Order: sequence, then C-alpha cells, then structure tokens
Amino acid sequence: MQAFYNRLYSLKKRHIDRVFDEYFVIYNPKNHVSGDFYWVGEKNDIRYFACADCTGHGVPAAMLSILGYSLLNYALYISDLASPSEILKKVDYKFIESFDFGNNQNTNDWIDISLCAYDPSTQKLTFCGANRKALVVSDKNSHVIPGNRYPIGGWQLEEYREFTEHTIDVEPNSWVYLGSDGFQDQFGGMFGKKFGSTKLHTLLKSISKFNAADQEILLRDHHAIWSKGREQTDDICLMGIKIS
Repeated sequence: MQAFYNRLYSLKKRHIDRVFDEYFVIYNPKNHVSGDFYWVGEKNDIRYFACADCTGHGVPAAMLSILGYSLLNYALYISDLASPSEILKKVDYKFIESFDFGNNQNTNDWIDISLCAYDPSTQKLTFCGANRKALVVSDKNSHVIPGNRYPIGGWQLEEYREFTEHTIDVEPNSWVYLGSDGFQDQFGGMFGKKFGSTKLHTLLKSISKFNAADQEILLRDHHAIWSKGREQTDDICLMGIKIS
C-alpha cells in the first residue's frame, strides 16, 4: 500500500510540472498515508486542478482518496466531460454507486473537494466546490469563491445534487489557492485554538507576492510555530497555482 501510494504521488509530481510553470503543494499526511489528495489534468488546452479531503485518516481514507483520484480521471478522460460541475456530478454518481449507501447510517463516506478549470486562451477560471472554497489573489484584489454546502457522497443527502459553477476573469500572475481543512483546523497558539480559515486567508494574501518556493517555506514555518509541538490534527493538503 505504501509503495503504491508513493509511486502515485511521484507520477503526479511529474505531471503537474508539465501543466503549470509555478506552484507549490503542501502535502502532510497525519499518518503514513492520507485521505487528502490533489489532482491535475489537462485536455483541449484546458488546465484542471483539484484538492480534496476524504473521510477519516490512515489507510481507509487513503483508499477513498485513490478512488476519488481515479474517478476524476474517469470523468475527464473516459466520460469526456469538460465542465467542473459535470465532472463533480459524475464523480458523485460513481462514488455513491461504489457503496451501498441506501439508508445505512453506518456507511457515510464522503469527499470534500474544490475543482478548477483554467482556459489560458480566455484567461477565465471556472470553479466548482463540494464543501470547499477557493481563494484567488491578484495584485489588485482577492476574493473567496464559495462551493456548495454538501460533499461528494454521504447517505444523508438528497438523491440529485447540483454543483454550482463560478466563472471569473483572472489577471496574469494571480494565485489560486485550494486546500483541505487540515491546515486551518490545526490546534495551537497561546490558547490551543484552531488556526482558522480567516487567519489562513490573511496569511495567503500576505505571502502571495513571493515565489512558490518561498510561500511553501513560510506556510510550513507558520504551521510549525502555531502548533508548537502539538500533534498534527488532521491530514493537510494545500496547493497554490500561479496563473500565467
């Protein structure tokens, strides 16, 4: 399992290097393997990237992450879908199909995910999220793009779910940040509280002027200082993509 997992992420590193010129990924499993994952795809000159968080930790969550990664590839390349909303709908359908959810409350696996598609020819970014957001930072401004308030999968939700797309113009040299909740949920500081999404967004906006390597160092340093030796709360996956 560990060898397969390491090989998967080695292949992903080489693939993302071909798609994006500048980026960083902070990928810190709580255990040896992780329920968080990131994904990159490219088709018809459209660049896709996603960050996701599966139920739990360790091997069970890692198996879900491999399923989620495979379903994204299936939706984009085999089903030949293009829009982020249609991709998430297909992933949601196939994910639920993979489990016998029914009314069984003991089976409640899910995936929170943020998915982007960037078209360099139009400089437009399309975002779609299931329980996750995206932060876009340019030289002039920044804004958070919301996702739908339900995940991929889960027995307790309505049968037919729509995933809303948001399309925006992005300026060259803007940064797009996607992540799981692992970084913001880390306990630490003087009072042992969570880092929080507001503090994380403020930090990301303040470091967006630096290159990818420096941003990653600053984020890792902030996490280490905040946690102050405390046990890592959750799997962490945080990615920043520079739009050029």
